[in-house]
Amino acid sequence: EGSFDPVVALYRTNDREGEALGRDDDSGGEMNSLLIYRPDETGDYVVRVTAFAADGRGAYTLRVTQ
Repeated sequence: EGSFDPVVALYRTNDREGEALGRDDDSGGEMNSLLIYRPDETGDYVVRVTAFAADGRGAYTLRVTQ
């Protein structure tokens, strides 16, 4: 059993199936995601965490800061 490799992506709420505003796989070191996004407008966003591998599963911590 391998380690969980999370991928984080950010979408506008009205375009959550469209192109991501930002996406990251391993910028947080090793297999950790780190996405830094500075929005140019206020609003609601969707943060989606998936796995790099199609069958990937595991625990993760999501931290959102301002």
